[in-house]
Amino acid sequence: DRLESQPADFYARVRQGYLTLARAEPGRFEVVDASRSLADVQSQIRSVLDRLFE
Repeated sequence: DRLESQPADFYARVRQGYLTLARAEPGRFEVVDASRSLADVQSQIRSVLDRLFE
C-alpha cells in the first residue's frame, strides 16, 4: 500500500499538520494521546463525547 510505504518523516509531518490545526482551532479538534493506557484513552474520548452531546 502506498501510504504504508511512506518514510517515518512523512508521518511526522502529517502529525505536525494535525497538531497545528488543533492549536489553531481548539474548539474543532481534540488531541488524544494514544500512547497512554487503553483505559485513559477511553476515558478521554468519553469525556470529549460527553461534552459534545450535552
